[in-house]
Amino acid sequence: MPCQPYSSDGNGLGKNDERDLLLEGVRAVKESQPRAFIFENVEGLLHGKHADHVAHALRILSKAGYSSEIHRINTRDYGIAQDRSRILIVGLRKGLAGAFRMPPKFPQLATNIGDALFDLMAANGWSGAED
Repeated sequence: MPCQPYSSDGNGLGKNDERDLLLEGVRAVKESQPRAFIFENVEGLLHGKHADHVAHALRILSKAGYSSEIHRINTRDYGIAQDRSRILIVGLRKGLAGAFRMPPKFPQLATNIGDALFDLMAANGWSGAED
C-alpha cells in the first residue's frame, strides 16, 4: 500500500490523498477472503489525524471475519542493513486468531550497509572498501 499519504516527509494527507489505497486493500481482502494478510506502511499511518480512517478499515475487516493486530517493527532488529521503522497490520480469519506470532528480534545481527557489502566492494581490490 503506498506510503506517501502517511509519510512525515510528504504532506500526510492520509485518506484525502489520491494515492491512498488502504480501503482498496481492505476491499481486496474482503473479495479474496485469504486466510491471512499483511499490510505494510510507514509509522505515520498511526498518527492521530489518521486514527478514524485506520479504525474504519479495521472495523470493515472485523465485519468481514478478520482479527487484526498492529505491529511496529524496525528492520535493523531483523539483521537488515537499514534503520527503517514500519507498521504492519496483520490479519487472520477469526477462526485462526492467535495463530500468528511476530518473529523474534535479533538486534545483535544489526549491521550497516558498509559491513553488509564489504566483501563485494573489496572483491576486485577496491582500496576504499575499508573506509
